[in-house]
Order: sequence, then structure tokens, then C-alpha cells
Amino acid sequence: MKFRLNFSAYFLVFSALLCYSCKSTKPIADLTDSDIRIKMSKGSCFGKCPVYTIEIYEGGYTKYYGEKHAEKLGIYDKQLSKETYKNIIKSFENADLTNYQDFYESMVPDAPTVKLTYKNKDSEVKTIEGKLDRPRPIKDLQVMIENIASSKDWNVIEKRKKEPRVDKEKNENSAKAIKSEIIIEPKSDIALTKWFSKKKELYGVRIINKVAPNLNLWLITYDEKMIDGDMLLQILQNDPDILNAEFNKKTTSRGGR
Repeated sequence: MKFRLNFSAYFLVFSALLCYSCKSTKPIADLTDSDIRIKMSKGSCFGKCPVYTIEIYEGGYTKYYGEKHAEKLGIYDKQLSKETYKNIIKSFENADLTNYQDFYESMVPDAPTVKLTYKNKDSEVKTIEGKLDRPRPIKDLQVMIENIASSKDWNVIEKRKKEPRVDKEKNENSAKAIKSEIIIEPKSDIALTKWFSKKKELYGVRIINKVAPNLNLWLITYDEKMIDGDMLLQILQNDPDILNAEFNKKTTSRGGR
């Protein structure tokens, strides 16, 4: 009788622990952004760098969003094995991201910006952003997530076709880019004078005029001996202080008037 009671007690404890374990991981349908433990986004470069975002949720459920120049375009998902998920979390915990800066500036424009975010067991979130010039432990974590992104056995949620080729000749018939002039829209809350001063030092940027009195649009030019126009445009488009940047255009009619 004593053995049966002990066995029953052990069974109840085991059942309780099992139920608790099951409840610690939400069903996929109930997952929200607050359940994301790791997120990595890779931005564009001057060439055909893959642009994508990968999210790893509590428990190992993973989603992938391929945007441009990526092997997988669209939305995909998969479930990581318990061992893989455990090793990834352990690697992030051991790296202790709180010891690093939030942003690492780089003087190499032709490189994608990588944003890596980790939410620890205490729900504290740390994001580190930069290009090539980042500490080795951060790059190692990036490679780990890149290996997940390039792994096999992804399930297709929403597949997207390859980007269509742009008909440059057709575009040039309607508008011709003036590559020595760029129109920018800065964020309203930045120190604009300081921003222009820094860009003047780096690229010879100077203001031509404000496009309109009631719009935060500025027509600028630059020193073509210091930087190529296409390169500067990419830098401005990736600048966190700039909402939009594009070459000024001279429109022409089909009749050539």
C-alpha cells in the first residue's frame, strides 16, 4: 500500500511538471512579437547583398522574410530542434550583449547594415547595429543566425517571385536623373546644421536650396572628387536621420521638348 501511495505521488508530480513544461511554450498561433527572443535584419549594399529578416521565438519557432537578392524570397518558417535552440540561446547569453555599444559606425559604405536584437530571460532587450566594424563576438552571433537562414527544410508561407528587371531605357524617356544633385528629406528632430557640417567634411555636401518653404525637402550637391553620386545616394538612403533621398530629375516629354 505504501509503495502504491509513493508511486501515485511521483506520478502526480511528474504529470504536473509535464503540464508546466507544455505550457511554457505557446502554440504557434498564439505567438506574438513579445515572444521573439532573437531578431536579425540584413540591409542592402551597392551590389546584390541578400536583404532579409529572421526571427526566432521562444521555444525555437523561426520565421524568415526574404526581401531582395535572397535565395528565398517571401515568408518562410520552421521549428528549430531543442538542441539547436538551446545552443543559440546559450551563445547569446554567454556573449553578454550589454557589454557592447548599440551602434558601431563604419567608414565602409559598400557593406550591408546588420541589426541584431536579443531578448534575455529577464525580458531585457538589447539591439546592436553596424556594418563591418563590430566586435568579433557579435560577428560570430551573426554567422550563427546566417547559418540558420541558409539551412534547409523551410516551410513556404508566402513565396515571392524574383524581382523584375527594370526597363532603364523606358524610365530614362520620362525622367533623366541629375546625378550631381540629390533631394533629401531629413527627420524633423535631427540637428540639421550638425548633420550638414559632418556630410560636408566627408563628402563635400552643400545646400543648393530648400525645395519649398513649407516642406522639409532640401536640394543638395556634393564634391564629385570625394565620392561617386550613386555611392552617396546609397549612403543617404541608409542614413537613419534621412527619411528619403533621390536624385533630382529633369523631366522630358516623349517628343523631346
